[in-house]
Amino acid sequence: MKVWYSFPHPIGGPGIATVAWHQVEALARRGIGVVLFVPSVVRPLPPGVEVRRTMAATRRWVTRRGLVGERVWAWHDRWVAEALEATPHPPDIVHTWPAACLRTLRACRTRGLLGVREAPSAHTADGFMEATREQERTGVRLPRKHPFRADAVRLAREEAEFAAADALLVPSESAATTYRDRGVDPGRVVVHRYGFDPGRFQPDPGWQPPRPGQLRALYVGRIDPAKGVHYALEAWERSGLGPRGGRFTLVGAMLPKMAVAYRHRFGAPGVTTRPFTADVAAYMRAADVLVLASVTEGSALVTYEAQGCGCVLLVSEVSGADCRPGVDALVHPVRDVEALAGHLVELAADPGRLVSMRRRVLERADRLTWQAAGDALVAAYRQVLRGERDRTSVGEA
Repeated sequence: MKVWYSFPHPIGGPGIATVAWHQVEALARRGIGVVLFVPSVVRPLPPGVEVRRTMAATRRWVTRRGLVGERVWAWHDRWVAEALEATPHPPDIVHTWPAACLRTLRACRTRGLLGVREAPSAHTADGFMEATREQERTGVRLPRKHPFRADAVRLAREEAEFAAADALLVPSESAATTYRDRGVDPGRVVVHRYGFDPGRFQPDPGWQPPRPGQLRALYVGRIDPAKGVHYALEAWERSGLGPRGGRFTLVGAMLPKMAVAYRHRFGAPGVTTRPFTADVAAYMRAADVLVLASVTEGSALVTYEAQGCGCVLLVSEVSGADCRPGVDALVHPVRDVEALAGHLVELAADPGRLVSMRRRVLERADRLTWQAAGDALVAAYRQVLRGERDRTSVGEA
């Protein structure tokens, strides 16, 4: 199998750049030929990956004209599309990412090649809708460049990308449902998943269960309405664990308006906030549970990373977490503060159950790594290729 992989951001950084790096690394490790189109490489890639830097030919123009954001993505998309149109050795599949893929996917159609688009979040329309609801409820307006601030132009562009792709690669079943519900052909929605790096995210061998009532809870991510942080804070307050010695630590960049609107809850007993850090693993190793009350997600990377460190998940049903409710995680309906508060109290009151659930988390951690995610990605490619062969066979018949 030969794959052209198009990623319009520096690969190997945080967030989706981590996802892309591990996907490319996993493909190369399996002996799959990868041609990577990328502006720059932050973290070295394994031998065998052919890197084509899409910004290299425009360095002088970039410096003089200030090529940033959407202009970078447009140039990247054009560069890959023209390479596809010209190559005498086309790939079996072209893997693209949002915002810099429409021209590339249309070039795939022109040449009769398979083009897939990574869909790292829930359907854009769903994300906008849920985030808008939270803006109205909290009075906290999302900043202009927030990924879920409603934008009609962006929605139209992304829906065009959805239509141009032969398949959408979606990292969880909960996110996949939003695409099907929005009218995307279920046969074009292919579920795979993300993972964690076991070299970075490991449990603390000296971890001890907390005393009853003194649960150590953790949140990692943007501290804003779309992440449901206000619901998590309310649930913590209702649980009554703070005055009993429980701790709830929130790690991440906070919207200033969020800090003002919920200052009474950020100042509640047991609640501590910390700025974004690259070493979230240290916080995860010290925690008992990860709390994530998101109202919209694709598949939150922090859930995999926390599980690698042994955290039991207390998450919403749209977190996209790979877990077993009631076995190694407790899952609550979106916006159900009472249910989340009950889950906090339940585990705080029963350290024995917490220990048992933590053991179940760690027993299957090797199934949640990026190595395992690589197997899922290759399986997704094969599903797309098999579907194309089936369609071709029917057409010929």
